[in-house]
Amino acid sequence: RTWTNEDLFSGFQKMEKKAEITKEEKTKEPPKPKKVVESFPRPPEGVFWNPFAENLIESDIFYGFDQIDTKMDRRITKDEFDAILEKLGMKHTSPEKEKLFDLLDAKKQRYVEYEDFKKVLMSSPPELKEFWRKLLSASNLELAPLDDDLDLGELNVYTFTFIIIIYILNSSYIHINIYLYIYVFICVYFPLECVKLFFSSPPLWNNKDTCSSLLRDTDENWEQRIKGVHSFCRMCVNPKLKSEAFQKMFTRMALPMCIQVKDRRSMVMRETCIALAKIMIARKAAFLKFAPRILETLYECIRQRVEIVRYSAHQCAKT
Repeated sequence: RTWTNEDLFSGFQKMEKKAEITKEEKTKEPPKPKKVVESFPRPPEGVFWNPFAENLIESDIFYGFDQIDTKMDRRITKDEFDAILEKLGMKHTSPEKEKLFDLLDAKKQRYVEYEDFKKVLMSSPPELKEFWRKLLSASNLELAPLDDDLDLGELNVYTFTFIIIIYILNSSYIHINIYLYIYVFICVYFPLECVKLFFSSPPLWNNKDTCSSLLRDTDENWEQRIKGVHSFCRMCVNPKLKSEAFQKMFTRMALPMCIQVKDRRSMVMRETCIALAKIMIARKAAFLKFAPRILETLYECIRQRVEIVRYSAHQCAKT
């Protein structure tokens, strides 16, 4: 049979009509809800895991106790308990804090020793569930970056160029009209940047409070370094961060993180191992290219005799 122009035209009309019907049917169908896939596994109800997503052992519980016991007198006071609640981001009123501490202080001694601490964990009152989860699982590292987190200290091209221009103009003694015009233009249209540049303390171009500057060695304050590790971890596990951006960021920070893993202070070392484990769990395949370098550092720590160092490195390597 020979196809005429009329046949082709009618065929196109049928196709258009069918496409319109299909489009109408699709618009009538309710949109399917997107599945939210959690990056981090969750333990069964009533069970607490360590930061490496495994069952708790004695050293995990003792480390949790040690985090609260800042006075290192083997007992937890009310002040220390309030401080750890703030650190974990648990916003409670004073009466609520008092109530939680009373649950922990079963003997009503106004302090909690390790054995009592462990007994309360085993009984697990519902009111303390969130506290145990955040303390023992380090779930605060699974959150999006916080307001007071440190940044990487990166300057983009535009900011860098702006700083150079302002710095040159501000220090220049050549009174040329064009310089004056540029200077006035920048100050008028970018007043906020000018304020940040000249009145920030420390100056914007000499800011040491960044992850990269804090973690490049072990000379800085250990608490600040832990804050830097935590800040970097939250950046990496943020689901909004694409894999390519993560790999670019971690390429820069792999060596500083390895330096912190080798730190002689066990708390810094363990917190870095925990952060690395969280990043591994969240990033999975995107982390594989960094695995050999990280594992090499962890194996060095596994061979050490200090139990907490050996255990932390081993748990992180298994992740």
